Amino acid sequence: MLRRRGIKIVVALVSLCFAASFAFAGDKKKVIVYTGMPKTLTFFINLAAGVEDGCKKHGYEFLDLTPPEMEVEMQIHAVDNALIKGIDGIVMAPIDARPWKPTFDKAQKMGIPVVVIDAPIDHPVVKSYVGTDNLEAARLGGRYIVDITGGKGELLLIGGEVGHPNGDKRAQGVREVCEAAGMKVTFRPADWNSDKAMQIAQDELSANKNYSVIFSAWDPGALAAKQAAKAIGILDDIFIVGFDGNDANYRAIKDGEITATVRQQPHLMGTEGVEIITKIFNGDTDFPAEKLIPGQVIDKSNVDTVFSE
Repeated sequence: MLRRRGIKIVVALVSLCFAASFAFAGDKKKVIVYTGMPKTLTFFINLAAGVEDGCKKHGYEFLDLTPPEMEVEMQIHAVDNALIKGIDGIVMAPIDARPWKPTFDKAQKMGIPVVVIDAPIDHPVVKSYVGTDNLEAARLGGRYIVDITGGKGELLLIGGEVGHPNGDKRAQGVREVCEAAGMKVTFRPADWNSDKAMQIAQDELSANKNYSVIFSAWDPGALAAKQAAKAIGILDDIFIVGFDGNDANYRAIKDGEITATVRQQPHLMGTEGVEIITKIFNGDTDFPAEKLIPGQVIDKSNVDTVFSE
């Protein structure tokens, strides 16, 4: 019942957005639909802002159909309704990359190009994917972990959702580097859920005193692990490394409570997505099918270059 109600809310919002967008339809601006994960994370706030800024640069109407809840069905219903209303392009970050085929089949028949950001989707209508080079960025994080631990102790790897392409690559990259250095790695998926990450950290840290480092595949999971380590009383004895580059984690790094995070560049991803769809509108075929943005390790030595309070 709650999911159905949420979908109705999204459909109503789509209608309101289109009413506002086309109130002055005489300017015939191209309409770009954006939808991503709910804006409770700094990453997705900045990603949406990048798409919006790109649309402003090129004079497009920016239509944000991001759902209020982490429900891919809401995303799909919103985009389906947008296709019926009439749009020109889609730049999106999927909550789940798997169930989009029927919607994308419709977009393909209508000639509506799609650029996907953050997590790839395999469909002919998707003209390009823009995202972090998750595998190499995770290897970068793994090399950092080996450096700070000397390859000693064990690693607790708190993952996202098994089967999610980004989560899988982040887990793979860190695991392969740390295991190659001789570290024992224990993997526990947390489904991108901070409460679950905290429980995993509490249980594992209480049961095993040999952990020297925790890696979380997303920054809120690292913050949850920090709280667990603090509650157990071992925060000063363990390294914690996240992945994203959220302001809350930068602050924790400055405060000495988290060791590092692997930074993504979501605003750049958003603007690059709009640049690619602009080339598509112009009939230009000189754009990459996949554009990977490098990661960067942020710790106390360089956090001031990316974050100031």
